[in-house]
Amino acid sequence: MRSNNIKILLNLIVIFYLPIAGFTQQPSISIDSLRLQLNNAKGIEKVNILIDISKYYWDVNPDSSVIYAEKSLKEAKADGSDDAIGDAYNALGNAYSSKYQNETALNYYLKSLEFRELNGNPLKIGNSYHNLGLVYRELKQFNLAVSSHTKAADYYEKAKRYDLQSISYNRIASLYNQINDKNKALEYAFKALNIVNENNIDELKANLYNLIGSLNRDLKNLELAEKYYTLAFKEWEKSKNISGLSTAYNNLGIILDEKGDLQKALEYYTKSLEFATQQRDSSGIATAYNNIGFLYARIKQFDKALMSYQKSYEISVKTNGVDAAHNTLNNIASTYLKQNNLEKASEALNKALRNIPNVVDQAYKQETYQLLSDLYSKKGDYRNAYHYKC
Repeated sequence: MRSNNIKILLNLIVIFYLPIAGFTQQPSISIDSLRLQLNNAKGIEKVNILIDISKYYWDVNPDSSVIYAEKSLKEAKADGSDDAIGDAYNALGNAYSSKYQNETALNYYLKSLEFRELNGNPLKIGNSYHNLGLVYRELKQFNLAVSSHTKAADYYEKAKRYDLQSISYNRIASLYNQINDKNKALEYAFKALNIVNENNIDELKANLYNLIGSLNRDLKNLELAEKYYTLAFKEWEKSKNISGLSTAYNNLGIILDEKGDLQKALEYYTKSLEFATQQRDSSGIATAYNNIGFLYARIKQFDKALMSYQKSYEISVKTNGVDAAHNTLNNIASTYLKQNNLEKASEALNKALRNIPNVVDQAYKQETYQLLSDLYSKKGDYRNAYHYKC
């Protein structure tokens, strides 16, 4: 497949779906300043500083993040404010989420919601439902994830935070996309876009145009896909967003590739690679190399294809891009099958087969099984060919 951060189609390349940033950011002031402020702080002020210190440790030392979140809860309970207790439980949920302990995070987010509902702040209630949606997604509880993000959107509307309401609908679109319900994903993507347009939230337009373009591409609506990719390109060009431009060149390259303008597509993939390299964006670099490899395989320049695929695969493995690495392994195997190099194809597919339990995207798994079927068919082992056939 061509590369895309949320892959869908068999034997296609990767399209970027840019992630939506989380609502909670790490504190901008230094940890030393926070500790200094802590010395004289009391009550809710102290709770908030402890929460900020906990945020600081999310990526640095998650265990310390938990310790400071626990201290914030102790201080909040001493203060007795429902608002402070809700924030402290939320901080504990975030801390355990940073440790990938999602069941524990879920319990603390539910406690946070309980106290925030008592306090009645629609923004904070919305944030709790947002966090629940994220953790339910990690736990693969799709319906609860959709329900939580829907409730988050409702509360953000009450709080007049239309930017966050739009992001919640974007999250729901992403969830439907994950289960391959493209039309439902489009429905929510347009809901998000309508909110953005009605409220002139320009900074969210590009990502939504890009998402709508990718969903239309998956639905084979290439003209609409090109239209929305071009709108995304213009927004990123206007804001001089280099990472966004890398994405736009990649996705427009895919459209040109599928229309048969391979020379122009190669130029766009190469441009995407240049921007991704400039940004030191490992995922973008891996994506570009995968798609360049896919194009070379299409024109039967297999050695060049395999060189590009190998670069992509090594970067994805190094950066723990499980699905991206798996997609590229499938492409490597497909290329060896085209060369009739069954030994090398078998080597790549056995590696892919061992990795399947860790892969999220169902289309990548299906492609592996189909390639295994093709491999056994070439070997004359029709029983196994039938077993793996999709």
